Amino acid sequence: MRKSNYKRFSLSRKPAVLRYYENPRKTRFKKILYTAVIIFISYFFLSGDRGLVKLVKLKRERSAINNDISKIQDEIDKKRKEKEAYQNDMDLIEKIARRDLGLVKKGEVIYKFIPSDQKKQAEEKK
Repeated sequence: MRKSNYKRFSLSRKPAVLRYYENPRKTRFKKILYTAVIIFISYFFLSGDRGLVKLVKLKRERSAINNDISKIQDEIDKKRKEKEAYQNDMDLIEKIARRDLGLVKKGEVIYKFIPSDQKKQAEEKK
């Protein structure tokens, strides 16, 4: 009698037909496991402390803060120039003194014009 090929090889080796066959439970478990792993990795990739959503949000905040910094820096430069002008420009100082403090030079005459509405109100009070 002739022996089958299966017995000729070691017992750990499966026949060719059985070698490629997998248990449906194992394949379903593998699919579920792979899906769970992919979901788990994508959850931490997209959300969480170091996620993609957080990264995009932080980049937007960073650009907004940089814009604010540049605006404030421009304002600081403008104020520095204004300060230098107040310290060095005598015409500007005179203009501000005349406008805000009402100062006049010797020999100048000040004329005040009263609008017609105020003039009528002043006459009615008398």
